[in-house]
Amino acid sequence: MLQATAESVSRRDAQSIASEFFNEAFGQVMAQPKFVYNGKRLAMDRLFTPFYVFNNPAGGFVIVAADNKAMPILGYSLIDSFNPDAIGPGLRALLAGYAREIEYIRLDDRVPEEAIAAWRDLPGYISQVLKTPAALSDFRYSPQASRNEVHALSESYDAGAYSSEIYTPSQWQEAIGEELDGSGSVAIGFPTAKDFPTAVVYGRKGPYFRIDLDGRNNAYYRLNATEFISAPQLAMLGNPREEEAVMEEETPFAFHDAFIAEQAEQKRARQRRLDETLVPSEPVVRSIGAGHFDILFPTGINLAQVYSLSGARIKAFTYPDVPDVHLDISVAPAGFYFVLASDREGNSYGLKLVR
Repeated sequence: MLQATAESVSRRDAQSIASEFFNEAFGQVMAQPKFVYNGKRLAMDRLFTPFYVFNNPAGGFVIVAADNKAMPILGYSLIDSFNPDAIGPGLRALLAGYAREIEYIRLDDRVPEEAIAAWRDLPGYISQVLKTPAALSDFRYSPQASRNEVHALSESYDAGAYSSEIYTPSQWQEAIGEELDGSGSVAIGFPTAKDFPTAVVYGRKGPYFRIDLDGRNNAYYRLNATEFISAPQLAMLGNPREEEAVMEEETPFAFHDAFIAEQAEQKRARQRRLDETLVPSEPVVRSIGAGHFDILFPTGINLAQVYSLSGARIKAFTYPDVPDVHLDISVAPAGFYFVLASDREGNSYGLKLVR
């Protein structure tokens, strides 16, 4: 039976996996791979190692996850080497997403069956990663066009419909893959990273994608490190700007009908708020003031963690499986914060607070 317990992967074990990866890739015993980077500076409070990066002396690199609840291989190249002193904003945003996802999955009680199965059969997993055929395409977007389109999308009223946060990682992977098959390339961005970097996806090799991160390269990366957690990404799916440009034909009595519909929706919303107060299906937040919040969850909570917009963990609270909890972030500066809460049944809740 698969276990949900997170187990850290040591650097020595990760180096053995990297060696096995390069031996399989090149069909011969290669020189020992060289450790060059561990992503610890991207983790919350820099307290844990999310992954390891090893360079092959003959060329190429591989990123090995540092926890068995994440997929073993997060990215690789058989040509380019990894330079830890030249990580651009796009690559940094992707790697920071890996770090956040791996930290969150460590606290999640769900069993990542696909990841654990991959760790149990590493030779078979590595062989499948390397032997999956690749498909590349020409750019539909230039880097600047990608930036313009994704930033414009982020300011639209329905930007949330094009965010990875409403998909599971496998659904997000398939959504990007379908857009890639149809359009040849996909503009993608990382909205929570500094300066909101963007990139262009222009190839695929199974669950790994060729992404123009700060310039064209020969690497393949996963979009997400885990089966359950998705760091925020935004992508141009289904040409959303074109949908915005379609003008609806004006209909008679449209204003009157819209008014009646709005009144009906307001009535339903009042009833939903009443129902939510009695039996909430989502967290209900009440601000007491000065950084104090009372939150009512649908289930009893045993852990709540508060993060800043930059991803730094501000505070962690533990509770004795109660649905009604109190959060005190009065010492934190004014601004927006994210809360990740979970119960012992594996249910997770995310919400935003304004201090």
